[in-house]
Amino acid sequence: MTVRRNTVNRAQRVQNLAYALLQAGIQPGDRVAVIAPNTPLIADAHYGVLAARAILTPINTRLKPQEVTYILEHSGSRLILVDHEYTSLIQGTNIPTIISHDTGSPEDPYEMFLTNGRLFSREMGWAGLDAEADENAACVLCYTSGTTGRPKGVITTLRGSYLAAIANAYEGR
Repeated sequence: MTVRRNTVNRAQRVQNLAYALLQAGIQPGDRVAVIAPNTPLIADAHYGVLAARAILTPINTRLKPQEVTYILEHSGSRLILVDHEYTSLIQGTNIPTIISHDTGSPEDPYEMFLTNGRLFSREMGWAGLDAEADENAACVLCYTSGTTGRPKGVITTLRGSYLAAIANAYEGR
């Protein structure tokens, strides 16, 4: 029963994030940057950003502020979701930012963002979110660390991500 409850909670958080992004003006194809370690924020973002038909742009927490600034500008990110431990990487940016203190507390800015998304959804759930019809639509924009120059971005499509998941499951037996 615990597994089912956690699954429902995760699905609800993903929906809440998708609706919060839509309420914040994120449009299909917009980039949403995420700077976080392995926390609920990054887990939510991997599905919630895609549910809003936006493009997830995860940014490595080990990069220097100059590299992060370059990626944010180059990617055209319209919103940043950031763990409180990494706000120093984005100082000086004018991009709207949502900070997570990873507390789960209703007063946490990220949790408030999710709550606002749920209110905005009017409890429509998945039915209120438009599915992406184009399997070749971009879904993730990852950047290299820039060891031989500026970081370089690579777009992954929905179809490519699906095929990679199937290949990993097959190879992993």
